[in-house]
Amino acid sequence: MRKTLKPMTLPVGYHEYLPVGHMNFQINRWVSSGGFTHETAITAGEQIKTFEDWPEVWIKLGKQKDDEGKTREAGFCYRAAEFFVEPEDSRKSELYEMFVERFYAHHREDVIQVREVPYKTGALHTMHLKPDHPKGTFVFHGGGDSFAEEFYPYMQYFHNRGYEVINFEGPGQGSVLHRHHIGFEWQWEHATKAVLDDFNIEECAFMGISMGGWMCVRAASQEPRITKLISFNALSNLYKGMTEAMPEEARNFYTTTLEGQDKATFNAVAEKASSHDSFTRWLHNNTMFTFFEDNPYDANRHYLDYVPENLEMDKIKADVLLTTCVNDHFVLPEFMEEMRLGMTHAASIETRTFLPEEQASHHCAVGNQQLALTVIADWLDRAFGM
Repeated sequence: MRKTLKPMTLPVGYHEYLPVGHMNFQINRWVSSGGFTHETAITAGEQIKTFEDWPEVWIKLGKQKDDEGKTREAGFCYRAAEFFVEPEDSRKSELYEMFVERFYAHHREDVIQVREVPYKTGALHTMHLKPDHPKGTFVFHGGGDSFAEEFYPYMQYFHNRGYEVINFEGPGQGSVLHRHHIGFEWQWEHATKAVLDDFNIEECAFMGISMGGWMCVRAASQEPRITKLISFNALSNLYKGMTEAMPEEARNFYTTTLEGQDKATFNAVAEKASSHDSFTRWLHNNTMFTFFEDNPYDANRHYLDYVPENLEMDKIKADVLLTTCVNDHFVLPEFMEEMRLGMTHAASIETRTFLPEEQASHHCAVGNQQLALTVIADWLDRAFGM
């Protein structure tokens, strides 16, 4: 087993592989984090003509990479395919397993310690790296649609900067969802406590990524063992972030029916819209899947929990780093200031805005992940007094 880890070289740049923004972002996301190459992304972009094309193109590319012996890249092609496969399609769970199998086959010589932490009726999947003399313990998690293995370059980087690193999947994520069928829970402190208890952690730095930027703050407000906190990106109001991105007519309908508890109308319109548009159908079905609900209304009602009131930011006493990206399609830059003002008892607060000239202005610095990792690690060194 390798005791030292050679960090991956992460590419810089945000590219237009597809003209459809939400699909293009996903491709950039996996290129930026070293999942597959820029050349593979170009090939996929040339072959994907419609939303329906997406899974077949990526599955074909995955098989091609398998044939070429490029196991890790094949796995990420299957991961990309899985992303837009409908939850009721048996290929979704199969593609998840294909991704995980190839990931660990490729990294079998690394010193990754995989541990399943008991939680409710299942378990929380964790990945652990520990240097001989760690500066401190750094625990982190992803967001709404992430798998722990996707963040392995993060783990390598922070490990090589001297930190013990624990990367975990909570409810609604990765194997917790796919294998144990536990959906998202806004009270993220429960899963966090289970991980910290299982590893006997008395004090740690803690980070959440994307939607995790909300969940980590909620956990830190309830968990005193989190003494250093990074919200990447700072997301104070998931519900507002989602609705602000909608066309006005859709936003008015969505907020009126959800907040007015008009379940029948919401579900009827969702069913009609889903019958006419594949992406809308996937969006509703995936929301039901991740929150483990059986209808669109009940699934979407969960988003009303992800608001500033439930963060209890004034309880946070940790040192805090908040980040935002000026071209984020999901997290409004104003949310960082809302968090900064709301954390009235934080030991200290630093903020960092990622800019277009840094190639890091898209959601969670996709386009320049290396810069983001360096900014976060440098802050950790300062916070730990290194």
